[in-house]
Amino acid sequence: DAGVLWLGIKIAHKGGDRITEGVLASELQRYHADSVQYASYQREAFDE
Repeated sequence: DAGVLWLGIKIAHKGGDRITEGVLASELQRYHADSVQYASYQREAFDE
């Protein structure tokens, strides 16, 4: 689910875990490239 991946990305980003952030972002792009969550990731909207 795009929402779960996006939540994980935001948590990893806040925690400074760039590896996990990258892995989850890759999954978000692969499976949910047209989602609102991926658009949020692309504009780095981590605090929204």
